[in-house]
Amino acid sequence: MTFLPWSTRRSALAGGLTLAMLAPLSAAVSATPRSTFSDVSFNHWARPFITVLAQNNILMGYSDGTFRPDMPITKAQFDSILQRTFGSTKGNSLNGDDAISRMQALVALSNKLDLEPEGSVNNTLNAYRDAVEIPSYAHEEIAAATQNSLVVNYPNVRYLNPYGAMTRADAAAFIYQALVQQQQLNPLDADTKTANYIVGQSKSIQESVVSPQQPAKVQEPLATNSQIQQMNLLDQGSQIPLEYPGSKDVNLLITPGETYATTLAVAEPVINAEGKMLIPEGSSIQGRFVPTKVNGTTPATQFVADSLKVGNRSYNINAASSPRIAVDQTELESTDLKGSITSAAAQGIVDSISGKSSNLGDFLSGTFGVNKPERKSQRVIRIEPDSLTLTTQANLQIVESIKTE
Repeated sequence: MTFLPWSTRRSALAGGLTLAMLAPLSAAVSATPRSTFSDVSFNHWARPFITVLAQNNILMGYSDGTFRPDMPITKAQFDSILQRTFGSTKGNSLNGDDAISRMQALVALSNKLDLEPEGSVNNTLNAYRDAVEIPSYAHEEIAAATQNSLVVNYPNVRYLNPYGAMTRADAAAFIYQALVQQQQLNPLDADTKTANYIVGQSKSIQESVVSPQQPAKVQEPLATNSQIQQMNLLDQGSQIPLEYPGSKDVNLLITPGETYATTLAVAEPVINAEGKMLIPEGSSIQGRFVPTKVNGTTPATQFVADSLKVGNRSYNINAASSPRIAVDQTELESTDLKGSITSAAAQGIVDSISGKSSNLGDFLSGTFGVNKPERKSQRVIRIEPDSLTLTTQANLQIVESIKTE
């Protein structure tokens, strides 16, 4: 896929954006563009967006060959993205090192492109089952973004998740769709799986969206509360307690900056608002501990869930735990080390504490998308899996309820 001719009313990409458009300013980036990344699998939902932007030299990954698609980006970083990609314009800019929400990013993008909604704003927003969460000040911008196919919702196209932190994968999707709207890139093939997450292109939602080329349509009402209650829904904001599979006395030790994949277990049955037990104890959740920072400075990690297995069925799940901060190695006690599962990067620190050169604990096997740890880090993150609780960032529908004896 290649660029179409530039529109005369939009400026070209400044310098080809050869400095990692979506990377933190302090991160080391690859010296040359690449179109594949070790942590963006062939089946990753955002791969088509990330690959094409990388091929066109719009963005780069990190020097370790990763893209870090699930890492949130800040308001200041996204403002830099908009300025570099679409040129500098008058108006308010985004400032701050706190993470930008998906809603804030779409509002900023709509304003940057001077998009205006056509037809009924309410009808357009009715495409989202969580439309009630969109504040009134953002209605027009979100409607305009929706009508112009800028909105990409993963894993469920019907949920905008307006207050969810925008990840680097989300940013790649939004920017790609904005370039399509500006006629700088070709749209994705409608038959691809990823296209189903584009609100204006998804076959399951097309007729709900009022496009600029269509008159406003009268929308069918959304499902009533009584109808929703008949569905096996786990509401956004629900909590899922976790534990390490087979043991409650295991500590995980990793270093700041690492990304590790692992599988945890559901510690207690999860019951929804209607009193249905949807997720039984012992169900497995696959995910990753990903680096983050608390208050913008303190190194930390949080568990981000990717999939939930209930019985023989697997579900994409959008959920994350609260952060666990790093501590100095001197703060660890010998009891913290006993029976610990220790990453390879943390093992050196553990050995220095214990005075041993031999392995202590187990190594986390199979690193997918491993980020390089902070160099010569003498800090470590101690995680008690049974103290972790996931909070769902979007509604989750379980196909069949679990019957208790």
